Amino acid sequence: MKRIVSSLMLLILLMGCAAIHPPGEIQQTTAPEISKKETTIEVLQANLDQENVILPNSVGVLPFQEKGEETGLGLAASEFFSANLGLVDDLNLIDLSTTSVLDAEFATFSPDKKQKALHAEQIVTGYVTQSGGKLFINGLLRSAETTDYEPLAVLDGEQSDFFRLVADLDIRFLEKRGVTVTQEMADQFYTVPTEKIEAYILYAKGRQAEYLGNFDEAKAAYQEASEIDPDFEEAKESNQRVEQQMTASTDVVTAPQPQTQSTSEDLFASPIEQPPSIEEKNVPATGNTGTVTIRMDLP
Repeated sequence: MKRIVSSLMLLILLMGCAAIHPPGEIQQTTAPEISKKETTIEVLQANLDQENVILPNSVGVLPFQEKGEETGLGLAASEFFSANLGLVDDLNLIDLSTTSVLDAEFATFSPDKKQKALHAEQIVTGYVTQSGGKLFINGLLRSAETTDYEPLAVLDGEQSDFFRLVADLDIRFLEKRGVTVTQEMADQFYTVPTEKIEAYILYAKGRQAEYLGNFDEAKAAYQEASEIDPDFEEAKESNQRVEQQMTASTDVVTAPQPQTQSTSEDLFASPIEQPPSIEEKNVPATGNTGTVTIRMDLP
């Protein structure tokens, strides 16, 4: 859009000239731009130069890791855990697109350095293990005043209990913050986004790929998730969103042609089309996003 506005201003200034070269055909050219991932990296690096800056009531969720077999349940746990916290109005939740870039690009950072880069009051992460037919989810918590991660909870059950276990971990975290979880809030946390855990794993992988700018990989994951569960709305909406991002890689610019015109009558005869605006929206993992009333019992 800036490129179009600049061209129009230049043409207005030239209207008083004796010979004017009118705009020629509209051509599609690739516009150089900084990706969201690159911008995030710059912000994280700049944050490290700011001492003792903490966003009030902020929490960053780093991707959960996996011990043993790589199943994708780690990414799924961090996605669902973060989506539930996104329903809590009194939290400043740092978007997973930021924490995922931090985890991918600055893996060697110490816990303290990661927390400074996020300006987070708290960081939550953990790991998922499958052993002997059981599923274990270990939550870890780091606050600004601690030197390392501390245990948040260790939860276990069957793989079919996955969403319930992650929702339990959300509640443990909020209770540790002194938040009383209402029945309304709990009902939202325990809402299952899909009955097919394999579809949600693919959805979480797609989200991770999208955060890192790998749109082809994200699209493939969303499509497969939708095929496994055609009723999985979040996967279908995410697929549509990433398709928009993939088709928005070009800008419409004016390419002047060397033609002589003595008047400016036809200067704006052909309307210049504006590129469609792309609206990004944060797609929660749960279908119910009603207003949540929270009772705070601070220690």
